Amino acid sequence: MVIWNSKKFLKLGGIIATIGTMMIVIFGITLVGFPVFKQCENGNQEDCHFVFSVPHPFQSILRPEFLVLALSLTALGVTIIRLTKYIENKNIKK
Repeated sequence: MVIWNSKKFLKLGGIIATIGTMMIVIFGITLVGFPVFKQCENGNQEDCHFVFSVPHPFQSILRPEFLVLALSLTALGVTIIRLTKYIENKNIKK
């Protein structure tokens, strides 16, 4: 029989959610600190591209994949916490 230790799962969920939240904060600080500029050629609004003012080491932070990972980690951590609480309450009622 597997021993259910809910405190460890609660801590794990909290740590994962905290890491995701910290990643979101880092993304926001980087986005505010180093804005993205829109450059259009010859005044034509259709031939525009976006230029990062971020130094090269930080360019990987301002990518959609980074934000998806951060949001996924936060959601996973919260899900672990909620499921652990649900199972814990279900076991208490038995």
